[in-house]
Amino acid sequence: MATRSIPSKLIMLCALMVCIISCVTQAAATVTLDAGFTPVLATAGRITGIVPLANSKVLVIGNFSSISGVARKNIARLNADGSVDSGFQLDSRIPADMIYAAAVQADGKILIGGQITVYGETESQNYLFRLNSDGSWDTTFKAGGYIFGNPGTTYGLDNVVRSIAVDSNGKILVGGDFATPRSHIARLNTDGSEDTSFNPGSGADGTVTHIALQSTGHIIIGGGFENVNGTAKAKVARLYPDGTLYGDAFGTGLAGGGLSALALQQSGDMVLLGGTFNSLNGQTVPKLIRTTAVGTLDASFTQTYNPDTGSKVGDQLQAITSLVAVGSPATKIIVGGWYTFTIFGGYPTEHNARIYILDAANGTYVNSVPFKGKPTDVWALAQRSDGLAVAGGSFTQLDDATDVYFYGLCQLDPANYYRPFESFKPIVGGQADVRTMALQGDGKLIVGGDFFLANGTPKNGVARFSTSGTLDTTLSVPATEGGIVTGLLVRSDGKLVMGGSFYNIADQTYKDVALMSTTGTLEASAYAGGVSALALNQGDKVLTALYHTPGIKGLTADLMVDSSFVPGSGIPNSQTEYVNTVVVQSDGKILVGGAFSSFSGVACQNIVRLNSNGSIDNTFVPPAFTVFYGLSEVYAIALQPDGKILLAGRFSTVGGVDSPTVVRLNSNGSVDSSFITPFGNSGSTVYALALQPDGRILVGGSMQIVEGENIYNSLVRLHPNGSRDSTFNSSVTGIVKSIVTDGIQLLVGGTIEAVDGSARQGLVRFTTTPEYLLTVTRSSVAGGNITASTGTLGWSGTVGMAAYNSGTSVTLTAQAGSGYIFSGWSGGGCSGTGSCIVTMSAARTVTASFTAVPQETLTVNLSGSGAGSVISTPVGIDCPAASCSGQFTSGSTVTLTAVPNASSALVGWIGCQTTNGTVCGVIMNVPREVTAVFDSAKAQIGTTRYASLAEAFATNFGTTPILLLAGNLGESLTVTKSATLKGGYDAHFTWLPDSFTIMNAPLTVKAGTLTVDRITVK
Repeated sequence: MATRSIPSKLIMLCALMVCIISCVTQAAATVTLDAGFTPVLATAGRITGIVPLANSKVLVIGNFSSISGVARKNIARLNADGSVDSGFQLDSRIPADMIYAAAVQADGKILIGGQITVYGETESQNYLFRLNSDGSWDTTFKAGGYIFGNPGTTYGLDNVVRSIAVDSNGKILVGGDFATPRSHIARLNTDGSEDTSFNPGSGADGTVTHIALQSTGHIIIGGGFENVNGTAKAKVARLYPDGTLYGDAFGTGLAGGGLSALALQQSGDMVLLGGTFNSLNGQTVPKLIRTTAVGTLDASFTQTYNPDTGSKVGDQLQAITSLVAVGSPATKIIVGGWYTFTIFGGYPTEHNARIYILDAANGTYVNSVPFKGKPTDVWALAQRSDGLAVAGGSFTQLDDATDVYFYGLCQLDPANYYRPFESFKPIVGGQADVRTMALQGDGKLIVGGDFFLANGTPKNGVARFSTSGTLDTTLSVPATEGGIVTGLLVRSDGKLVMGGSFYNIADQTYKDVALMSTTGTLEASAYAGGVSALALNQGDKVLTALYHTPGIKGLTADLMVDSSFVPGSGIPNSQTEYVNTVVVQSDGKILVGGAFSSFSGVACQNIVRLNSNGSIDNTFVPPAFTVFYGLSEVYAIALQPDGKILLAGRFSTVGGVDSPTVVRLNSNGSVDSSFITPFGNSGSTVYALALQPDGRILVGGSMQIVEGENIYNSLVRLHPNGSRDSTFNSSVTGIVKSIVTDGIQLLVGGTIEAVDGSARQGLVRFTTTPEYLLTVTRSSVAGGNITASTGTLGWSGTVGMAAYNSGTSVTLTAQAGSGYIFSGWSGGGCSGTGSCIVTMSAARTVTASFTAVPQETLTVNLSGSGAGSVISTPVGIDCPAASCSGQFTSGSTVTLTAVPNASSALVGWIGCQTTNGTVCGVIMNVPREVTAVFDSAKAQIGTTRYASLAEAFATNFGTTPILLLAGNLGESLTVTKSATLKGGYDAHFTWLPDSFTIMNAPLTVKAGTLTVDRITVK
């Protein structure tokens, strides 16, 4: 249960009505990652390698972020049915961004190679790693790295690994870009150290991308090299088991193009080669060939495609990209590649993937599996342990009458002419890029961007999700071609507007803006010329931000050109000048942001404000921008309720003020220098802004904030003054491109892979538990105090505030101050004088009234020849002077205590209702006046002083000595008892100060000048 006391300064500001952001409705929001909201958005992923495993499982590598909705980045293990094997997940310490090769050892451990580096405390490890069968890192294997020091030490592999093979002895052959321990081809021991018995001499002079091990122990290598150990062996070579070159194999090698596929046909260790080459050892060959084990061209491999024309299978494809021989012994050869009918400047501009199935004996064509979607590829082919072939690549849909979808992986059915099994459909999803989002009034979310799958269903870059994250299948937008969706709008009537960088909608060419019904039916379309963003103008008109001049175009509600909006020539006609965002103010004026130097001939950098008719608003003076490096630009604009303007993008200073990536402008364009953000001048970019109802600002992009040991990536929340909100500490893996919020949902889109370690696929939702302000007003500070059962009220004078999570029950208790009584509650559903219980389902205001209790005046006078003081209980009288007064609660009892000074005694009280020596009691039901009479003390018994000798005798007449304090008794006293006076005169009237005078009763002491120290009463 969260609560926040509101600082007194903020309370004062709110009380003075100078809060920029209102502190009266929803105070704030506690943001929590919504674990149940997990839509899966994906582009077409790509499989580049398949490794057969036991039990018909396969290990796949490539460029993907998920398989069948399960987050797996670039490496995954699949069960026989194509589902993700949850028992394997790559160790989180190993980055999976660029895995180029994989192989499995006999013990089930897995080797992966690529552009991979893991940094430790004392060393980094690079390029080749070994995993346990569950994907955890086997740290006992070290094949390459750098030991930190001065100087440091490099060991093992020094560059990228692109191919791996494990021989029958368990030793590991690797090929790639490295120069050590051998040039481009090396063999390692099982611990990763170099096997020095393998010596290829100077090795290959270029990268080795393929390694195949023949049953004889010989090694076939392929790649981008031209020579091996100084001998011409272009693209392909054969090595002896010890690494020396098998000189005659493949002659001088391949020419006319590259090698991209290499496989062995196990019957006789024959070698299958494919690529874009056209000759072997100087002899013209098709793009697909088979050689003997020693590299001699196999003339029996006719690969006839059309017997009537004599065409070969290898000539039907512009490139061969993958090969595998299936069966034991091999009965079929499966070929992956692509073809195209579109050639520009001698190069294909787009292509479609195909799989050919050939007879293993001579390569005769058996069948083909065509795919559509441009471009598509088949990058990997492998035979599983059950004999079935699996194909992987970037294909999505069969190009035949069935149009069946397959997403990057398929399994070929030998009983059905090797057509893919429809029961085997893993969905290989690439990283989606959510560029734009819009919330409907019913809370549903529409997202647009670069993706073609939403929760496993084909979607054309637009999808709608319910509040639970399930796909709303009632929305189906028209297909687009040539680009991605960059803008989405929900009109006042619920209809949808879509725009983007595409150029075709529903087979209508030169259309990049579409008006659709709530279900996606196309109602109108227009061509704006490359849309980067959309904005709703007044009356459901549409403004389009453009990548080219004029930078902005206005459309009517039915997508006709809006003749009332004339922006003039707009931005200059340049590839480096464009508009990224458009925002309409409440007054109809239009803010335009991007990367430009002028608008309609008027100098303005990156930001301009237009009037509603498109003319420049001269009351807004754009500031100048600088950037750390490269091009400065504005990507996002957000409007505050007070008229101030937030800009985000890529810049370092604005208007001469350091303002990296985010700046706030006043309404006239000047920089608000009081807005200071935590972003550094590192050249990062902010793509998205959103303003919460409480005034806090959500910022998304590629930026990073480092605070001590804490790192916050891509998404931060700022307070209204620009400082980072430390209550929001989520960190995003990926780049944030769009943010929307309705105060309850906080939705973030982009190339998002994970949030706080939890996998996501392009989209994440935070639930924002609203916080509401509880405001308590007391009638006076002195009247009393209010306490809350949970949280702490922050007080400033008579106003106390605290923010509570929605639904929190708060019990308020009043305690009256001295002289006051609590007279009751009002507001917040409370009344009476008991406790006030408030449920924080909205902002609440409660008033506590305290009433001053009626007071009566007590006046105290001091009189007599003596001196002293009077104090009271309760406090109110402290009277050291002749007269004082105090206020006391009507009806209360006040006790006065007289305190004589050292030479005085209390003679008595006047006006008391009760007395007891030095104590006087009065009941304050009316004003009272009391007099305390003090006189000079004449006698003292012990510590008690008496105003007269008679009083001393009357109080204590016995054996206790009475000290006479005055030289002149000042009174006559007849004592009926005998007394002994210390001091006096003897019979001769001689003064005897230390003797006693015995006086027998009756004793009369008359006023005079008799001086005695003490009288002892017998």
